[in-house]
Amino acid sequence: MRGLSRTQQPIVIGLALGFLLNTTSALADTASTKGGLQIKSEDGQFEAKLGGRLNLDAIYFIDEDDLASVDKTNSTVSFRRARLTLQGKAYDWQYTFENDFAGQSGTTGSGFRDAWIGRTILGHEVKFGQTKVFRGLEELGGSNHQVFQEFPTIGSGGLFRARQIGVFAEKDFKGGGYGVSVFNTRETGTAASQGLGYNARGFISPINADGKVLHLSASGTVERNPVINDPAANIAAGGRPTSNDWRIRPRVVGVNNGLRPVVVGDSEAQQSITVEAAGLIGSVYAQAELARSTHDRVNSAGASLPSEDVDAFYVQGTYILTGESKRYNAKKGLFQSPNVKDSGVIELKARFEQTKNRDTNAEATQYIVGANYYFSPTTRALLEYVDGSFQPAGSAAEQNASAVQARLQFNF
Repeated sequence: MRGLSRTQQPIVIGLALGFLLNTTSALADTASTKGGLQIKSEDGQFEAKLGGRLNLDAIYFIDEDDLASVDKTNSTVSFRRARLTLQGKAYDWQYTFENDFAGQSGTTGSGFRDAWIGRTILGHEVKFGQTKVFRGLEELGGSNHQVFQEFPTIGSGGLFRARQIGVFAEKDFKGGGYGVSVFNTRETGTAASQGLGYNARGFISPINADGKVLHLSASGTVERNPVINDPAANIAAGGRPTSNDWRIRPRVVGVNNGLRPVVVGDSEAQQSITVEAAGLIGSVYAQAELARSTHDRVNSAGASLPSEDVDAFYVQGTYILTGESKRYNAKKGLFQSPNVKDSGVIELKARFEQTKNRDTNAEATQYIVGANYYFSPTTRALLEYVDGSFQPAGSAAEQNASAVQARLQFNF
């Protein structure tokens, strides 16, 4: 959408969707609305599916006394996500294009989420373009299935950017699978980068039966972020990323504002190892992740600083009062929302999370309790109480904040 104004972009997308729908009679042998609008050609060579999601979020701060005045949200309601997704195949190539209108700047591709083409190569599903890197059990599950409103620090909530541009390959086998990727250290809509990253994730499920699942996984990532090709940033930061590009700022309470402390300053390289464990017995589900991340740091002039290590972990659990179980995707090594009956599903939940810089002793901690109600397979509501604290490096006083937050979510 580069080069189009904010007002022009919806018009172009609408015309494209209209063209897709108007060609149904010419191309399609079948058309279905199950799981989104789906179209298939008579010869089976072409398929298209239109879907989307809408997240309406609200947050009410109970305690924000320790927040800087510029960071106080004063409680608010906003659209967290407003996406349209087009996916399908053309001959033996698959494709996905997803745009988030809630995140669209109007001048860059910042609204792009998954945008890739792919095919099967040597028995692997290979994607070329932008998608999620293979790391983080909760992150990879996606917003349609996430238990809490915010992803944990082990994901786009702190240590990593969720999506990057590159080549991604994955393969499953009986009882497990793996994925590997090579990518540029940028996401569409951010400043161009000469950086390069490598990543791999493997998982096994030694127990996978009805109502009983044991999942184990590990991943590793190396990211290097050299001088970026952005003149303004080069002037402002001596040729290095700007202050918000490579800082570790966990989402403790709130999303953009609120309590989002800096645990690690600017870095030009990051090496991370993450382990995952999750188990399901009937209506009871628990999962945990632990990450160790080493950051090679630089100052604004580009001079090297001592590296810093960050430890992050979380544990979370759910209990479904109405008796259903979460679903396990054995091909991807991911857990998904339960099947929803006409009477709806009630899910209780809790999470504890901590992120600590081992070299400076800066530490962020939070806990969340709440409940989810699934009205139908496409609609659910989330309600949470979140309480967080941050202990800065040195002897500064601890900062605290708490809030009640909610989401109404629709996806098709």
